[in-house]
Amino acid sequence: MRQYDDDVARTQTQPRVLLRIFQVVFSVGGPAIVVASR
Repeated sequence: MRQYDDDVARTQTQPRVLLRIFQVVFSVGGPAIVVASR
C-alpha cells in the first residue's frame, strides 16, 4: 500500500508527464487492442 501511495503522490506532482505517457500508450495500444479483440 505504501508503494501505491508513493505512485499516487508522484502522479499528483507530474500530471502532465502522466498524461503524455497515457496519450502515447493509448495511441499505440488503442489500435492493437482493437485488432486483438477481433
